[in-house]
Amino acid sequence: MFAPAEVTINELTTGMTLTSGKIDTEILLESFRLKRV
Repeated sequence: MFAPAEVTINELTTGMTLTSGKIDTEILLESFRLKRV
C-alpha cells in the first residue's frame, strides 16, 4: 500500500490532537523517482 503520510487531527472542542501514520521517506523519494545522495 502506498501511503507515505502522517495525518494529524486537532479536535477543537476538547483540544485533543490525534496523529496516525508515519512519513516513509524511501517510498516518497521512490514515488518521485528520486535517489538518496
